[in-house]
Amino acid sequence: ALYKYEIVSGNYSAADYQKAITNFANWFSYYGNRNRAMKAALTLSLESVTKMNVGMFTINDYTGNVSNPTYSNVAMRDMNSGADKKALYEQSLLTLGASGGTPNRWAVRHLGRQFKRTDDAAPVKSACQINAGMLFTDGYSNSDGPGLDTGLLGDGNMPAPLKDAFDNTLADTAAAYYQTSLRTDMAQGKVPVPDACKTTPDDPRLDCNKNPHMNFYGV
Repeated sequence: ALYKYEIVSGNYSAADYQKAITNFANWFSYYGNRNRAMKAALTLSLESVTKMNVGMFTINDYTGNVSNPTYSNVAMRDMNSGADKKALYEQSLLTLGASGGTPNRWAVRHLGRQFKRTDDAAPVKSACQINAGMLFTDGYSNSDGPGLDTGLLGDGNMPAPLKDAFDNTLADTAAAYYQTSLRTDMAQGKVPVPDACKTTPDDPRLDCNKNPHMNFYGV
């Protein structure tokens, strides 16, 4: 059941009323809508993070047409560096807006392509690196999505329940950058995997891929 709950002075002692309206004001300031909630969640989650490089771009941060958008390379920030963390917060997280469409599938392809970069500022720095691509979105894709890049596999050859009968979905793109080595110019088979992979390598709950790959998370 839902109950109407009002923060009015008649429902509290004087001291408790002040606490209640202060708590509500704090909540509304940081979590009162989806955009503020996202900023709060991301900044809090990264506050104590070290030994990780983090980059961020927004789904709508592209040039050209939404049916074939062009994204810029993502700047990676070293979370061991106070200056880098400050730059990530001020230039990306705290300026996060909320407007336009939701081309999620294009954004996920851009995520995967970033990990395949080989320039000096590329996200993948070592053959044993664990890589995660994360999509934070307020809804389903509302624009056409891309087909898979040449030579990449979708989810059709993955074990159940990961595969499905549909082509060019967001899941296909995420699966492509999981199964395909992101950096063939690096040594293969160096990514650490759970011990259980020795006995149940096809368990869909395990990540048993030892080659450079992207793990995908959608929120």
